[in-house]
Amino acid sequence: SHTPYANATAPQTPLQQIEVHKEESAGVILGRIGIGAVVLGAIFFLKYAFDNNWIGEAGRIILGLVGGAGVFALGHYLYAKYQEYGAILMGGGATILYFSVYAAYDFYSLIPMSAAYAGFIVITAVVCVVSAVLRAQSLLVIASIGAFLAPLIFDLNNANFFAIAAYITIAAIGISIVILRRGWTYLAYLPALGIALVFSTWYAAEYSSNLLALVATFVLAWITMFVGLGITLMTRAQDEHDKTGIIITTLSYFLGAVT
Repeated sequence: SHTPYANATAPQTPLQQIEVHKEESAGVILGRIGIGAVVLGAIFFLKYAFDNNWIGEAGRIILGLVGGAGVFALGHYLYAKYQEYGAILMGGGATILYFSVYAAYDFYSLIPMSAAYAGFIVITAVVCVVSAVLRAQSLLVIASIGAFLAPLIFDLNNANFFAIAAYITIAAIGISIVILRRGWTYLAYLPALGIALVFSTWYAAEYSSNLLALVATFVLAWITMFVGLGITLMTRAQDEHDKTGIIITTLSYFLGAVT
């Protein structure tokens, strides 16, 4: 007769656990090397194709958009089983999409600035939604960088302040909603830092006294939004350490905005 549980898997010894960990680490390293090799190979091939005019300007943008979307979709597919790889691929895909839209506007003048902004908004919205659904914080960071980088890499000279301010406000609200829904307290600085960076850059280059009322209105709105975000996160904090950090962050937003 068989002894009960005779076929049950015996617990691993510490030495066996170390060996398994080594094998897993080696697999991760080899996987990263493989991904890097594929990416480098694709880059060299595309550079050769571009240098020899095998692909025209519009074709390059289409290739970038399709390739970026494909990489993002692949990362989304793999995320369920391989979160690290999936997040890296989705981040890379989003970066390719952002760069493709920027290249279409700045390098090749294929689209107007309004279309480029629209493209950045769509990409940011998709990445934010996926970040919230998958609970992938790294994607929210990438979406924030892409969203607030747009006004800086596009031409700020003679730019319409209302359009820029409205754009970064909408971006900040969308990012803040994800932060609130997921309780990612330590990412609350992202929208505030993004607005401060874009606003200060515009202010140094383009501010004039006739815009005082409009600028003051937006600054007051931003202060209200970020203080409200900080207070909301503070009430949701699980311990006093979290609350202290949120209070300090909120005060920093307020003082920085006033300054």
